[in-house]
Amino acid sequence: MGGGCSPKRTGRAGCIQHTCLCIWTPEGALKIAQKFKNTWARAEILTKIAPCLSEELLIETLTLAKEIRYIGAGGRRETFDGLAPELAKLPRLQLFELWQETLPVLAAYPRGELLKDLSALMPVITELDGPEGLVEIAHAAGDVGEWWR
Repeated sequence: MGGGCSPKRTGRAGCIQHTCLCIWTPEGALKIAQKFKNTWARAEILTKIAPCLSEELLIETLTLAKEIRYIGAGGRRETFDGLAPELAKLPRLQLFELWQETLPVLAAYPRGELLKDLSALMPVITELDGPEGLVEIAHAAGDVGEWWR
């Protein structure tokens, strides 16, 4: 296997996961990620292939990432950490449309998870609204925190 993949090092499931990243196309790796029930494996694949994806596949990957329920290590936030820099490179209008679709989905998660997701998506927010957008989100989060004291 290329790219330093080693079945001995990663174990059987990890080997399958890393194999698709080493020798398959990004499209093939995305199809594999769609089949994984294991959140960590799905997140790992989506994060690794993000820089190699076309705009169309990147959008599909964002859809898969939003569906990840687990927020911790190997979950949705980690996936957004990998996707956000690539998403921020999309044409601004397309990125804005994706943001409009994504934000309501993320807002349906518990508040703490939403804040972690927003933190991971900072490159997207900055691209859409500049540093002022980050400041506004920080102020809004502080305001909401005050309401719940």
